[in-house]
Amino acid sequence: MSDLSHQDQTTVRPAALMIALVCMALLVVVAVLRQQPPAPRGVDTPADQFSAGRVQVLLKEILAGGSPLFSGSEQMAAVGQRIVAVFERLGYEVDVQEKMVCHQNSGAFTACAEVQNIITRLPGRESGPALMLTAHYDSMPATAGVADDGMAVAGILEMARLLKEQGPYRNPIVFLITDSEELGLLGAEGFVSDHPWAQDVAVVLNQEARGTSGKSFMFETSDGNGWLAEAYAAAVPRPASSSLHYEIYRLMPNGSDLTVFLRNGMAGMNFGFIGQVSHYHTPLDSFENLDLGSVQHQGESVFAVAQELADIDLSSPPTGNAAWADLLGFVVVRWPASWNIPLAILALLLLLATAVKLIRRQALTIGGLLVGLLAAFLCLLAAILAGLVLVWIVSLVTGDPYPYYAYPLPLRIAVWAAALLSGGLIATAAARRCGAWGLAVGGWFLWALLALLLGIFLPGAAIMLLLPTFLAAVLFAVVAFSRLSSSALAREAAFIAAAIGAGAIWFYLSLIFESAVNFAMSPAITLGLGLVAGTLAPLFALPQDQTRARRWLLGATAATLLLATGIAILVPSFSSSAPQQVNIYHFDDRDGGAAYWAAGSYQGAVPEPLRGQFDSDPVAVFPWDKEPVPVASAQATADAAPYLQVISDELVSGERVVRAQLHSPRGADSIILQVPVEALASIAIADYAFPVTPEGDSNGYYTLLCFGRVCDGLEVQLHFKEAAPDEILVADSTYDLPPGGEGLIQARPLSAVPAHLGDQTIIMKREAP
Repeated sequence: MSDLSHQDQTTVRPAALMIALVCMALLVVVAVLRQQPPAPRGVDTPADQFSAGRVQVLLKEILAGGSPLFSGSEQMAAVGQRIVAVFERLGYEVDVQEKMVCHQNSGAFTACAEVQNIITRLPGRESGPALMLTAHYDSMPATAGVADDGMAVAGILEMARLLKEQGPYRNPIVFLITDSEELGLLGAEGFVSDHPWAQDVAVVLNQEARGTSGKSFMFETSDGNGWLAEAYAAAVPRPASSSLHYEIYRLMPNGSDLTVFLRNGMAGMNFGFIGQVSHYHTPLDSFENLDLGSVQHQGESVFAVAQELADIDLSSPPTGNAAWADLLGFVVVRWPASWNIPLAILALLLLLATAVKLIRRQALTIGGLLVGLLAAFLCLLAAILAGLVLVWIVSLVTGDPYPYYAYPLPLRIAVWAAALLSGGLIATAAARRCGAWGLAVGGWFLWALLALLLGIFLPGAAIMLLLPTFLAAVLFAVVAFSRLSSSALAREAAFIAAAIGAGAIWFYLSLIFESAVNFAMSPAITLGLGLVAGTLAPLFALPQDQTRARRWLLGATAATLLLATGIAILVPSFSSSAPQQVNIYHFDDRDGGAAYWAAGSYQGAVPEPLRGQFDSDPVAVFPWDKEPVPVASAQATADAAPYLQVISDELVSGERVVRAQLHSPRGADSIILQVPVEALASIAIADYAFPVTPEGDSNGYYTLLCFGRVCDGLEVQLHFKEAAPDEILVADSTYDLPPGGEGLIQARPLSAVPAHLGDQTIIMKREAP
């Protein structure tokens, strides 16, 4: 390519646009490939290295038949005994902590269970603060929890062997296998409140899974995470983490056992994989669906960090947060979060200096710079809006709010094509006013300004913008302030390299966000696409007599968009490998004198084959839920109803205090107490007392949910503000269906499965306190 004359420096040649798009396509392929976990290592792996093959053997040993493991069940107790046996086989002395634990998740919801935590420790060379490795061994009733979190428990057993054989390390290492995490983090609550070793723990490595495949991300840390990020970056061979994940997760309502540990002053990291999220809390979380590559990646990452932390001083770790990001899983770039604002200002100054130089050379105008800034913002806005509109259109036509659940590829192609098309059209229109340099410098000004804002309000997220912004600012300055300023090749190479830097980070992130939230939160996906589209804008500034390539490109992109959208409308929303979550209920209202079959879906309407088994008009049959569900008349079971046995009823300091016991004559898996929330001031259960507020109420009710057979006879104290309400609700539940439900189970299509608490038989009784 030859140099262009001075007056032609506001355009690029068609070849540059084509090269950029080929590079971007290759980058997408690389980003997809780098989402995959490494190959698992077999049972013949050297004994000093972590092996997913050995973990699989342990997993099958401890889970045996793969039954659901909910608190209080015989299967749960048996698995706990097998975990203890493996620890003892490895030479550990094991403590089983048994404790009744209650935790208030919101002002109007409390969960209780008797937990059995499994705890052991490996002494260190010194007796100082300890490192703790933890995972939970319970599952939701609808699943055996092979990935969530059986594989992590088996992984810890493998690490316990490795660390014992390779130790002793400087610091003691505690191994905690918690109970009842799924029921409200109850095992972790019991450990921190009552076990003496909790005072010794300085840092925790927790493991989770929200799916059955994918790379393992280190997605959460405690505050003051600079030293943790440094340990992670130094130790992990295949990193997958960024401080953006840390910022996002701390804004979300989700919680894990690590939430409890952080709340109690421990430092820590959370690891998990999220591929095939449709398997989460369903029967598809199984041995057959577990990707051993994911087990390998998570295990080797946690083990590497554990070795790093086990040999450093944990008594007084450094303070301060870090900003970090892995680059396509190859390396972790990091710096103190306090550098973000100065770095953003420096990037702005570099771009400003470049703009001044270009204005003096008449390759740019102030108006062109502002138009370029506006065009980049419009590219971002257009990509976000296009994603929202596409999801809305496909949902509207299909009549399904989740039309992309089983087959996301067509909608993914449509959304990515829409971002390119809208960016290309905006860039084409703006190029006439600002030229290539205006689109380039103006676009990266937007990146620098956004990085500055994030540095102020979300410091951990700023690095995702700062890394490519600095690359662009340096490249542009080199071109503008050197003899390369008149070289078409240098200018176009700078535009392409800067865009590649943006795509390397944000294509990767868009794919991660799609795995995490799918298109239900499409702006999380399209934000990055819009940002990258803005960086490609200067490459659409073609000379007026060389626009054929641009027209063909935009036309092909529009055709791809329409075709992919059409396919997204035609493909089914759910499949046997990515099923709809649908539970079936038998609800027996003893005082109402009626029993019902009911069905509820977590994702849109109940599927037609099952819906046809119910009455035509849905009914809000559950008093604690105002959502109408399909119902049909059913035969009441012969089991005795739960009840509330009042022990005492007295006035104390102006409050009516009712002391009572919950009973489930049929020995149900859980007991539910529902009290009108406005009438209740506080509640005391076992050794716990909680104030009551309307936050998180269930259709106006305060909820106490107790899991396990030990709930039969549980004593509660209800402190009413004034007079007691006319009635309270007592219900119990088993995680199965009575005879007569076989037809409904058969009518539930293969593209639907029970999820979370799963199918239930519920008997409810109204009581007058």
